[in-house]
Amino acid sequence: MHQSPWWAFMGVIPLIFVMVGVAGIIVVWKARPADAGDVAVSEAGVTKPSAARAGGCFLVLFFSVFFLVGLALSWFLLIKPIQAYRAAKAWVETPCVVESSAVRRHRDSDGDVTWSVDILYRYEFGGRVYRSSRYTFLDASTSNRSGMEAIVRRYPGGKATVCYVNPNNPSEAVLVREWTGAMWLGLLPLIFVAVGAGGVLWGIRRLRGGAAPVTAGAAVSGAPAPPAVVGQPAAGTAAGEGDEVEPGELKPASGPVKSFVVMLLVAGFWNGLVSVFVFQAVQEWARGRRPWMLTLFLVPFVLVGLGLIGGVFYTFLKLFNPRVHLRVSNVRPRLGETVRIRWRLVGRAGRVRRLRLALEGVEEATYRRGTQSYTDRETFFEQTLVEATAPAEIREGEASLTLPRDLVPSLDTGNNKILWNLKVQGDIPRWPDIDLAFPITVRPLPVAAVEENPS
Repeated sequence: MHQSPWWAFMGVIPLIFVMVGVAGIIVVWKARPADAGDVAVSEAGVTKPSAARAGGCFLVLFFSVFFLVGLALSWFLLIKPIQAYRAAKAWVETPCVVESSAVRRHRDSDGDVTWSVDILYRYEFGGRVYRSSRYTFLDASTSNRSGMEAIVRRYPGGKATVCYVNPNNPSEAVLVREWTGAMWLGLLPLIFVAVGAGGVLWGIRRLRGGAAPVTAGAAVSGAPAPPAVVGQPAAGTAAGEGDEVEPGELKPASGPVKSFVVMLLVAGFWNGLVSVFVFQAVQEWARGRRPWMLTLFLVPFVLVGLGLIGGVFYTFLKLFNPRVHLRVSNVRPRLGETVRIRWRLVGRAGRVRRLRLALEGVEEATYRRGTQSYTDRETFFEQTLVEATAPAEIREGEASLTLPRDLVPSLDTGNNKILWNLKVQGDIPRWPDIDLAFPITVRPLPVAAVEENPS
């Protein structure tokens, strides 16, 4: 019985998604927040990055398999048919006669029925007679029985037609050498290649992020400082030390590219999984059955998938938003200090009608209820610094911020965090708005200042 490679591909899909689901559970379990007593900090106050490195290694290894499976499927279902299609341009058009033609029925182990064409034709090349049953470069069996019957009617037994013969190997011939619609399905494995490549890059980024230990005095690039208490110097820093000014450019916690890639991966995973069951439902309807229960059950999952597809387009459009560059006079200011903030929009800044810059304080608390971990996030402080509507001021400007002395500095104990962000929001009519958070570490008052102003 002839079996199309597409059914092998469809059989691989559920297994891949099971692997992704299991891997996701493992990653979430491995990355669950540690208990207060489990925070790994050395005597010098250096956080151990072993967990991040382990998670990164796992992601690289897992998605490498995903990537290689996609490449293998792409080779057999896309690259080889394309190579044959291009090579056939030089094949010799040769008269042939159809000896027999029929629609062949296939049934898999689950009882699903598919159909393919079985056309045997005879041709003469170089004084010898050959026979071939190759119809196109990607002979696939499908559930479209009527389409297969239409092809057979075009090539009845005894019909004189033409085929295309490989002059270097006359036993190799094809009846239709044009690009067919079924060959476009060979693009599907590229989704797995893209997901695998994205996952590998994500894992490498985690490896790099966890490779360098984070100290309490490290400059911020998206992560808050380790535990600090008002009135005490940062860990490993003596009183009066570490107050040098460090100007620099802040990086957003999550840029448009990251948001798009994450949304694309989530939408691809969800819709890929749901499509397996949708395909099954479509087959049932095509056979004349009425799987109402399965169809109604799938409706909410399909709607969620459509929403995720909408999210992909939304985040894709955000890729074309103006880029925001935020530079500060000190990337690690202390309470009571004045910070100069300079912003600049690169790109089509004229589309932005209103720009808002604000300081935001967020408290995160992670706790467990049974075996589940939950994280509550609450904004406890927000101060608007700039409200710009003039085009010149939106494109580029400068502001100052004096951090109140009675605020809580940045804090990270594993389960509890105090995060400080400079929020940039831009209103763009009829387009996704700019909404970025630039993390900044706020250090506590120096010991000398606390002693001079006891509370």
